[in-house]
Amino acid sequence: MKILKIELQNINSLKSEKPILIDFENEQFKDVGLFAITGSTGAGKTTVLDAITIALYHNVPRFNNSKGTLIDVVSHGANDAFSRVTFENDKVRYEAYWGMRLASKAGKKLKNPTEEVRLINLNTGITLAEAKRELIEAVYSATQLDYNQFLRSVMLAQGEFAAFLTAKGPEKGKLLEQITGEEIYKKIGQGISERKSKEENTLKEIQAKINADDILSEEIKIELLEKDKVLDAEIIKSETAIVAMQFVESWYVNFKKLATDSEKLEEASLKLYADVKNHKEDFELLEEHEKAAPFKELIQNINRNEKSILEKLYQSKVLENQLANLKPQIENSTVITEKQSNELENSEKEFNNWLPKFELITTLDHKIENEVENRKNSIKKLDDLKKQIGVFQVDKNKLSEELKEKKSTIERTEVFITKHTFLEEVDAAISNWTTDLITLKGHKEIVNENAVFVIKKKKELEVTKTEFSKNKGFFDKKIVEINKFDKELTCINEELKKQNLSAILVEKNKLSVHEVNWKEFKSLGEQYIKIEKEHVVLVEKKTSFSKELVANQKETIALQKQLEVQEKSVLDAEKILDLEKSIAKYEKDRLHLIKGERCSLCGSKNHPFAEHLEAIGVSESELELSIRRSKLQNLINSKNESDKKEVKLITSIEGFTNQIKVILEDIVSVKSKASKLNIDCELTDVDTIDKEMNALSENIKLIDVQIKTIQKLQTQRDEIDAVLKAQNQSIESLKTKDATLNEKIKNTNSEIAEKQKLIDEGVKTCKNLENTLQTKFSKFDYKVPSINETKEFIEQIKAQITNYNIAQKNLNLLKANVAVINNNLVNVKEKLETNSKSETEFQEAIQKSDAAFTILKIERNVILPIEVTVEEKRKSLQSVKKQLYEIVDASKIAWQKLIDAKNKNEALKVENIKDQKVLNDELIAFETSLENQLKNSDFKSKLAVENALLSKEDSLKYAQVKEQIKEQQLRLQTLKETNLKAIEDANTSKSFEISEEESKLVLEKLKIDNKNLSTEKGKILEAFRKDQEIKNRNQELYKKIADQEIICGVWKELFQIIGNSKDAFNVYVQRLTLKHLLDLANLHLFKLNKRYSLKMEEFYKPKEELNFNLIDHYQTDQARLVDTSSGGEKFIISLALALGLSDLASKNVKIDSLFIDEGFGTLDNNTLETVIATLETLQSQGKLIGIISHVENLKERIPTQIKITKKSNGVSVVNML
Repeated sequence: MKILKIELQNINSLKSEKPILIDFENEQFKDVGLFAITGSTGAGKTTVLDAITIALYHNVPRFNNSKGTLIDVVSHGANDAFSRVTFENDKVRYEAYWGMRLASKAGKKLKNPTEEVRLINLNTGITLAEAKRELIEAVYSATQLDYNQFLRSVMLAQGEFAAFLTAKGPEKGKLLEQITGEEIYKKIGQGISERKSKEENTLKEIQAKINADDILSEEIKIELLEKDKVLDAEIIKSETAIVAMQFVESWYVNFKKLATDSEKLEEASLKLYADVKNHKEDFELLEEHEKAAPFKELIQNINRNEKSILEKLYQSKVLENQLANLKPQIENSTVITEKQSNELENSEKEFNNWLPKFELITTLDHKIENEVENRKNSIKKLDDLKKQIGVFQVDKNKLSEELKEKKSTIERTEVFITKHTFLEEVDAAISNWTTDLITLKGHKEIVNENAVFVIKKKKELEVTKTEFSKNKGFFDKKIVEINKFDKELTCINEELKKQNLSAILVEKNKLSVHEVNWKEFKSLGEQYIKIEKEHVVLVEKKTSFSKELVANQKETIALQKQLEVQEKSVLDAEKILDLEKSIAKYEKDRLHLIKGERCSLCGSKNHPFAEHLEAIGVSESELELSIRRSKLQNLINSKNESDKKEVKLITSIEGFTNQIKVILEDIVSVKSKASKLNIDCELTDVDTIDKEMNALSENIKLIDVQIKTIQKLQTQRDEIDAVLKAQNQSIESLKTKDATLNEKIKNTNSEIAEKQKLIDEGVKTCKNLENTLQTKFSKFDYKVPSINETKEFIEQIKAQITNYNIAQKNLNLLKANVAVINNNLVNVKEKLETNSKSETEFQEAIQKSDAAFTILKIERNVILPIEVTVEEKRKSLQSVKKQLYEIVDASKIAWQKLIDAKNKNEALKVENIKDQKVLNDELIAFETSLENQLKNSDFKSKLAVENALLSKEDSLKYAQVKEQIKEQQLRLQTLKETNLKAIEDANTSKSFEISEEESKLVLEKLKIDNKNLSTEKGKILEAFRKDQEIKNRNQELYKKIADQEIICGVWKELFQIIGNSKDAFNVYVQRLTLKHLLDLANLHLFKLNKRYSLKMEEFYKPKEELNFNLIDHYQTDQARLVDTSSGGEKFIISLALALGLSDLASKNVKIDSLFIDEGFGTLDNNTLETVIATLETLQSQGKLIGIISHVENLKERIPTQIKITKKSNGVSVVNML
């Protein structure tokens, strides 16, 4: 990757009106391998590099671990900024652009600054990205470098390596991670350690869950099963007794209910009888009403016709009276209508005479209105004109006063400018003065810094010499201690040779093997005895259960035969009961037979034998069937119980057989294991086994005592070895420290001499600068300020120059304002004259309008008063005419209504006479029919029939009451018969003598006993369930433990691979990375200085894993600490490391542009020459290297430079040299 062009504007101190362009392809940089970016501190050298990272990655290295944003890089006071970088990679050219706008083109600040980015492939002209994230991804795709890799491979900050060289212990590891960006390996080690601990904790948690409860033994299981059988039999017996007692209790409850129902039915019968007695009169009236009902319609017709005839006679009289009243009304209406028609004709003639006058009056009104409007317009214009004249007069006065004031200000300003004309020369020289003063200040500060440095170094030199003396004393003391420990170690080694630990351990192993064999033999003997006992018990149980099974099978066969006989008996009883029920059904049908209706059985309408038919009861047959069914159910239960018992016995016998088989296999297995141990003893000989084991145990204890004594001596030897090793290391450390302190004393003396020389030169330079400045300032009566007053002195002069320039600008502005005021004054006077003429013309026009208005008003009043308008007069005449029209129409309508009423009444009179004749004929026919019907009935007259008839409401009410009473009588009769039969059935079914109270007490006791039996059975079931649950739960836990142990094994193995420490893997990777880095750095260090190379320490202490030494090839490849090198040597080493990191970070990407920031100030002239020559040789590899520094010697040594000069206003300018 190679940077071809940098273009920027308004970034930090590099503020400019035009973009700043640095083109590495122009003639200045052609065939140049090395260039310098120079300038004073704070001028903006690093800003050039910031422009590159902003355009490519939208980031600034200086913002790391801070709250800085890209808004902060925009120059102070600038409205926008941009950075454009052109670069090349794999022969493809790209252009990356970043821009930010803080204000609009009009200068208005934006609430949200706008940001623009893009990446263009210049070979194809295609835009690759226009969004931040897309651009960063596209840059990585084009360069194969992310932001951190770019900083390490292109921007070489060798200062980081200078810190790395002087760092100690863990701090060095952190710096290496920061430089190389390989923090991930530390996280991997920590992650593996944490995961291993987590999985081990999980294993412990699962192991803690194993249930330690005892499971049930076989003896307890058999005992519980026997107890369960007894409980089952007792529970069945208890439940049978409960059912019997529940039947007794239910019988008493039902019998009480029947007795209560019987009493309620008697009470209902008495109440119903009383209701019948109370409604007797109502039922008699209802009966009379039913007799008179056939006459009801005829009587209603007669009464209706008599009423209609009377109504028709009354209507006839009313019509005759109305016709007599209408005749005079019609005559009077005719006279009034004729009179109103004449008045209407006269009104129309008057309206036609006024029509010509209306046209003349309208013409005169228009003329009057025009004159009035003209007069109003003239008056309004005259008022506006007077207001304008007033405004112009005020403006004239203001302009006169302002002109006077401006002329006075011009005179005062001209006096000030004449007095301060010398400031123009000061303004021309201020830039040089500022530079000289800043240079003077810088030299004085350097002199002070060097003086402080010399004092500090002298103190350090005294401390180093003291430490050197102490170090020598420690060295002598350590030698004495080492000799003492050597003597102790020799004595212990002689003692250990006398005792042969290997032979003792071999003897102990033999005895331990014998002891283990005898322990296993004893365990097998105990197991054999236990199995033999279990075998005898199982054989006895199997024999007992086999006998019980034979007896149970015989009992089952006998029950089967009894069951078949009883089933046939039940079928016979069911047939008999069905026949008796068919006969008993006739009793129910007899209760529902009605006289005159057909019988559902025989079809006859007469039922002569129904009243004397006796009911046949079926209770005895039902009781017999119930008894037989109960016996059948008992046999079925016995058979089921026998079958269950048979299955249970067979299952138990099979279980015993399997258990005996397993025990025999176990006996063979135990004997086989015992024979493999090669012990000549019987498994049942417990005494012999115990004697042998006790003898072996005593021998092993004696050997353990010898081993502990030897181990104690070995521990002492190891402790002394460790002490000696530590003392030797301490001796080596003291030797190294001694050499280091000697070298440090020499270097300190050399540095003090160099700094003192710089102090003398600085003092001389400061005196020369002060003399030169005093000569320049004396011309203008200025004195050279002190270091602290320099800034204030420059600001005062600049303030004076600024005031002088402002005064000149203000003078020109004032003269221009005076000319403008004079022109405005002339224009106001001209406008006042024009408005005066217009005022006279408007007054004459108003007088003419008044004269014409008076003449037109007189002519109008002659025809019609001016207060009355044409429209009002027209509406008045039309209103009179309209009213007369309405009156005439209303009179005609009234006359017509009277004629219509007369004709209608005459027609109604004729119709009424016809209706009366028809009604009389119908009345005669109805009366004749009524007389004929009364002759054949119990009624004597029409009045008697009318008295017998009830109203519709009363007849319906009495009928409903009668029907309800009839239904209640039938329902009561049926309920009584049913209740009597139920009482008889209950008495028949009673087969016990126990009282109700006694039955309740017995039932309660039976329920409590049954509950207790169920509780006992539940406990047995719970014991078996818990036993099985414990087995299942522990099996699942053992499986989980095995799985978790496998997982833990994987993480333990991985933890061992990375060194059994969370930091070991990180240290290993760091050492590997550092070795690779040192190999690459040695290639560059060989070119910079062939005397030295870098090599890692092969043997190291904890926290010193990253130490490496400087190999001095001029001193027989002697290794020494990097800390002992001089400042220049450290710079060369750090530069070699930085170049090596560039090769390491760039990986497979070819880097053709490098920028090295600062660090050259510590080099002497010879070393600086060597470094620059070495960097120039990189040109042969096609690299372009930029050095950022403020060292003065670089200006002469490197001809191609980008010089950045700081100006007085905080802005810097860029020049190409």
